[in-house]
Amino acid sequence: MDIYNLIELCGKEYRDKELVDFFKENDFDVEKSVQEWMKTTTYKDMESSAYAINKKKGYSLHFSDELDYFNAEDGRYGESGRYYLTAIFFYSDGADGYHQYEGELVNGIRITDTRDEIRALMKKPYKGHDFLDEDRWENINGCTVSIDYKGDVTPFSICIYVDKNN
Repeated sequence: MDIYNLIELCGKEYRDKELVDFFKENDFDVEKSVQEWMKTTTYKDMESSAYAINKKKGYSLHFSDELDYFNAEDGRYGESGRYYLTAIFFYSDGADGYHQYEGELVNGIRITDTRDEIRALMKKPYKGHDFLDEDRWENINGCTVSIDYKGDVTPFSICIYVDKNN
């Protein structure tokens, strides 16, 4: 899977042809996933997200309801049924029941790289977090890369998302 092609899909609605093709190529049944999520979530819960999960391959896709995606003030979550790809999560082996993601990510980083190796590959200064064990880089190939270590030397998970404001 080409990470840069996947990143290009961010911002697309889950029924967009390019995303549908990606889902088919990668054994996702996203329509079913979104429908299942909508059946178990009431609008009053104010949930605004849905996920397409591939635990075997070690990643998940995060979709935001259009109210969140467009920062709309009117409407109810889930009402339109439109969800936009906003983030991609990659996991280490055993993290939240996932198998390890085996591919290469932005700037050549891998989920098995150490914190020091990742910092060297990312080159730009990173932002630490005051109370979370996380490094974050903004505007790397048009996206933000957030790495959660959870006290380990190697990442627990890596999240890549496109900031609409960049």
